[in-house]
Amino acid sequence: MRKIRFALFAFLIVFVTSLTSCGTDDILNPDSYDPDGPIVLEEAFNVNGVKFVMVAVEGGTFMMGATSEQKESYYDENPAHSVTLSGFFIGRH
Repeated sequence: MRKIRFALFAFLIVFVTSLTSCGTDDILNPDSYDPDGPIVLEEAFNVNGVKFVMVAVEGGTFMMGATSEQKESYYDENPAHSVTLSGFFIGRH
């Protein structure tokens, strides 16, 4: 179950990041700049003619696992604990 939750968390990061970065090919596209919106950092590079676009994901801390109030949790979901991820780049499709 822990792997499923991590996969869901990773999917949500990729999904939200892809929504905020659609249509940008530069590290910071000034044409789509919104001073009230998030700053999306990207880096593009080519390998054997294939273009890869990497999007920066900001690091942070969140609670992972089941709390004592969640009675229907699996044994490997306990206890709830703090997880900190450093910032990283992930591929954009």
